[in-house]
Amino acid sequence: MFVYHSTQFNLMGFLLVLGASCLSGVRWCLSQMITQKSELGLQNPIDMIYHIQPWMIVGLMPLSIYFEGTTLGATEQFFRYSDLRQLASNCGLVLLGAVLAFLLESSEYLLISTTSSLTLSVAGIFKELCTIYLAVKINHNELTPLNTVGFVLCLLGITVHVVLKALDNRGKNTS
Repeated sequence: MFVYHSTQFNLMGFLLVLGASCLSGVRWCLSQMITQKSELGLQNPIDMIYHIQPWMIVGLMPLSIYFEGTTLGATEQFFRYSDLRQLASNCGLVLLGAVLAFLLESSEYLLISTTSSLTLSVAGIFKELCTIYLAVKINHNELTPLNTVGFVLCLLGITVHVVLKALDNRGKNTS
């Protein structure tokens, strides 16, 4: 409901996003099952990343080479550089992105190991709500009434989730 009428519908794109969303849910549910089994010894996010990342690279590297290999290999900004400062700047930006991705994944696995994949999903939805709110306040994007209803429904859903989780935790603590 957030993006209704803001873009044209593309069935293939919709199916790809839907598939990616489903696979992401499977990934985080499996990650939760693995990190919460103490006999496996993978509660630490760094251990989990150490064991999972090589398999992610195996899946992503062929796609990266296919879609970006020739373009990246032939660019003057990296491998055929003429200005050392531009190369250093580009490598620094890539390194910054890598550090941010590592910190994000570490925090996600830490969250998964102590809570649940549902909590991670709710946190992701809240992040999207913050992004939309900032787009409205800073960029002066406009929300239609239908977009606003979707925004409020998401906020209500997050609120209900947090309240139910708090009541459940309070019930466990008093028992």
